Order: sequence, then structure tokens, then C-alpha cells
Amino acid sequence: MPATPTSKAVLAAPNVTSQWHLKRLHRRLDDRDSVLETALQLIEEWDAAVFPVIIKVAGFQPSKVATSGNVVVSIGGADFTSSSTVTATLGSTTLTLSSRSTNDQTLTFAGAGIESAVTAATTGDQLVLAIRIDNVLCPPVALTPITA
Repeated sequence: MPATPTSKAVLAAPNVTSQWHLKRLHRRLDDRDSVLETALQLIEEWDAAVFPVIIKVAGFQPSKVATSGNVVVSIGGADFTSSSTVTATLGSTTLTLSSRSTNDQTLTFAGAGIESAVTAATTGDQLVLAIRIDNVLCPPVALTPITA
């Protein structure tokens, strides 16, 4: 286990610097449990001050007969940087990141991956967009159900 916490939730706990001891003394003698409790609460609340969130999805075409263009996703909450690692899935299809704008906090995903996910889905299915930024999952978003 690392000497210092690496979890965004633990690092965001307001009392981490005073209560997280580098050397574990004894469970009853140190305050790690209260830090972990605060961190779990941040996770449960999915605090946008700590974690990235999907604000808007533009360009998604749910029709099986239409050609999908690129999809632009606006991110809020904790900002991402030009060096951030971004992975995304739509349903069970892995998406390719075409571009990112750190100024606008937008991610653009290639239309080919979107079209592939829509084609693989059954009419009426509702695909879920899941994005991880620096290995932190944004709350997944259910998109418009697939149409014929």
C-alpha cells in the first residue's frame, strides 16, 4: 500500500492532511477510518468539485439508418488536462477519442465507433455512455433509445 493516499476521494477529504498518518499505528489510535468515511461519502454524492461529470452530449444519432457523425461531450466538475487519459465506451463498444479541448472542456469521439455501437444494438435498446478521465468514472449517461 502506498505511503500517501492516491484516491481522488481520499485526497479531497478535508481532514486528510491532519488525520491520515503515513505510518499506520493502530486502527483505534489513528484517524484513517474517519478520512475513509468522508471519502466514501464524496463517492456516494459524486461531488462535481472532486470528480468529472458529463454535462452534455451533442451529435448522437440513435437511428440505425442514419450515418453517425462525431459526438461531442461537454465535461464539468473536475477539469481534465491535455495529458489526461480518457477512455470511453458506448454500450459494449470502445470509442476512439478524436480530439479534446481543455479550454472548452469537451471531448470529441469518432463517428465510426458511435455508428458501430448503434448498429450492434437492437431497436429499442438504450445505450449507456461511460467515460473515464484519469481512471475516474464520470457518472454514466443513458442516451436516447435506438430507433429503426
